[in-house]
Amino acid sequence: MILRFFRTLSYAVIFLLAHVSMAQKSVSLEDVWQNYTFRQRSIQNLNWTHDGQHYTELKEGKIIKYSVIDPKNSEI
Repeated sequence: MILRFFRTLSYAVIFLLAHVSMAQKSVSLEDVWQNYTFRQRSIQNLNWTHDGQHYTELKEGKIIKYSVIDPKNSEI
């Protein structure tokens, strides 16, 4: 009975260790900078203004202008 418990416990530990080791993938610099694996696809409804100090966002049908220096400061 105890032997059966330890056998079941050892199978569970082996399964969990195998699962954890297979789930992890190392990240290389090539993945980040050459293959762009982790890049964001796009930002919707966001446009930079010509002065480079502000950007506009379309939110609930309204265009809101934000300052890059102080994002809390916005204009409608």
